[in-house]
Amino acid sequence: MAWLNSTGIKNGCICKIQYDSLLWDIIIYQSYNIVIIKQINLFRNGDNMNKKFLLVLILAVILLLGVSMLFSGCGRRARIVQAIKERGSENAEEESIDEDADAEEVSGNGDIDEDADMEDKDTDTQEDIDDNEDVDMQEDINGDEDAEEVIVDEEEIEQPDDAGQFTDEVPFAGSESGNIIGGIAYTDPVLYPGDNGNDNLEVRGFISFDISGLTGATVIESHISATADSIFGKPFDTYGPLIIKAVYWGPRAISPDDYDLDGVELRNITKKNFGIQNRNLKEDLQRAIDSGSGRYQLIFYFEMNGTDGDDQADNITYYLEDIIFNITYIQ
Repeated sequence: MAWLNSTGIKNGCICKIQYDSLLWDIIIYQSYNIVIIKQINLFRNGDNMNKKFLLVLILAVILLLGVSMLFSGCGRRARIVQAIKERGSENAEEESIDEDADAEEVSGNGDIDEDADMEDKDTDTQEDIDDNEDVDMQEDINGDEDAEEVIVDEEEIEQPDDAGQFTDEVPFAGSESGNIIGGIAYTDPVLYPGDNGNDNLEVRGFISFDISGLTGATVIESHISATADSIFGKPFDTYGPLIIKAVYWGPRAISPDDYDLDGVELRNITKKNFGIQNRNLKEDLQRAIDSGSGRYQLIFYFEMNGTDGDDQADNITYYLEDIIFNITYIQ
């Protein structure tokens, strides 16, 4: 009679087979598929071993080999599954680490970009502040310079230098000015050198300026300008240039005797509006101031040998207020 019993051991199993009086330990190792048959007890009733025992033994070995292969396959599959799980876990951890690293890199780059942007903004802001400060400072400087210039100008006007430089318009003396026509002196507010037309008489005009306030002054610059009110006929074509000459008759009204007064010719004029600014005027004005006469007086006339006799006026009219005399001096 035979019976089979198996017991599991590490990396294998032990099968006990008893046939008649024989007890065998069969150890099967999964790793190497090695079958070790060990006889532990021997109970024999006789010396013959029949073929049935051998057949049972072979079947038992085949069965044990199948069980061993089954256990081995299951173990291998379990190890493979475990390895796959462990590999998957490792890959997941690596992916997680990579994702964390990428996130940190992105975050780091974002932080760097934000920091760079903030630095650029701070730099731009600081530059704007510096520019604004420079502009404000420049405006303040310019404003101060403008203020100083205005003050300087006011000081030059209100507080002249030690020599006392001034620019003034010299007033005319209307009561001492007028025209002499045909031997008769007229006090007039208008000068009209030329001829009077109706009587065919020559007209000479006289204007007096009061320079009494310039006593002790030194002339820097002087200028006379005249703007005609009207012109009649063709005086320049008929009589030539208008002569402006500095003469002196004193602080009084003109008289017929002043008709032929001689003096310093300042300029010959060929146009009705004119200006005089030359050495003759400056030097002669200085002489008049130094003499203490208190007057600077002019005669306007055309140099002619009689009139044209056409009974038509050929003259230029100047109102006294349109003859301007300016002087720059120190005193």
